[in-house]
Amino acid sequence: MSFPIVLMIIVLSATLATSHNLTDSEALAYVAPVEIQESLPYYLSGYDEDGAPLWVFELGKWDVRKFVDLGGELFNAMDIYADQMFLTFRESGRNSTAKQFLAICDMDKFSIRQAGHFKTVQFLISKFVRLEQIVSVGALKQAWIINANFLWESVWQLGSPLLGALANSIDSGSSLTEEERNILDFEAPQELQEAFPYYLSGYDESGAPIWIFQLGSWDIRKYVEIGGETLKNVEKVGKQMFLRFRESSRNRSEVNDGERTGYISILDMDGYPFRQIAHVQTLKFTLHMIQELGETVKSHDLKFGYVLNANQVFMTLWDSSKHFVGELHGYIEIYGNNPSKWKAQLLKQIPQDQLPEKYGGNKEHKFVKVYG
Repeated sequence: MSFPIVLMIIVLSATLATSHNLTDSEALAYVAPVEIQESLPYYLSGYDEDGAPLWVFELGKWDVRKFVDLGGELFNAMDIYADQMFLTFRESGRNSTAKQFLAICDMDKFSIRQAGHFKTVQFLISKFVRLEQIVSVGALKQAWIINANFLWESVWQLGSPLLGALANSIDSGSSLTEEERNILDFEAPQELQEAFPYYLSGYDESGAPIWIFQLGSWDIRKYVEIGGETLKNVEKVGKQMFLRFRESSRNRSEVNDGERTGYISILDMDGYPFRQIAHVQTLKFTLHMIQELGETVKSHDLKFGYVLNANQVFMTLWDSSKHFVGELHGYIEIYGNNPSKWKAQLLKQIPQDQLPEKYGGNKEHKFVKVYG
């Protein structure tokens, strides 16, 4: 996300921290519509040894975007309701023997549908502002954010500075290393985004994200020959893609007994030319990136992988590199240039409306997210 867009989100969110003019007492007395209460529940789970109340809210499951899109009275109700929740937390702490409260924010299932919607992100950031206004540093004993994925990481990085000193009492729950966070934050030059596009196509019936990348048409050799900082940026683009694949599956819906977790990958090798592996430095770089894939994505991160339109050039590359991906290769199916065969296999695992027509899906299909 570019700096001007980030700045605009922060400024607008800070300016529009609340859309209502209720006092704290009026907000606490407010009775939200039943639809809001049922859609955005929170719970008093118990108390710690000092008597501090412990509150739990599953923000990752809340369909905030639904009410942002609806606007009007229901949006205003959600706004008041969120402030009421923070006020309830604060007052419960004040009335306890500990004079403080604890909170757990569960981000399980937080999706790109929420994180990729400007107005939804703006609303979420505005609640960071309100949290800082309502809850003083001393009122919050400790808070934990659990099941945070990279989508939430992006929102947190935007909003946490607005919390001031309060942020020190919140464990953001990141499972990413600093290097991984830096890679996910990296914004590639426009030329590289256009040269190496990939797509979040949709989700299977249990919520596994479906990613498509058409490596066969990527001209990696062009950038290997350019070298220097440009090639370093290409490497970052590849690492960023692998991380997005991995993190997208970590907070997915529950799965049935015996069903694999993870994301689904479709690698299209259509048009992959001999000139890519005939060039020693390009072959070396490609093998290096396959090794990066194996280090970033483990077998439990991948539900299924499909390689389509694999020609002899690709098979030569695969035979030289599959040991780099370890157990991953056992969950990857490879198909040649026979669409009728691989379309049938894809549709056994993926709903038709979650794929573009080219891969056996619907003509009306639209990607959930396009990178590039």
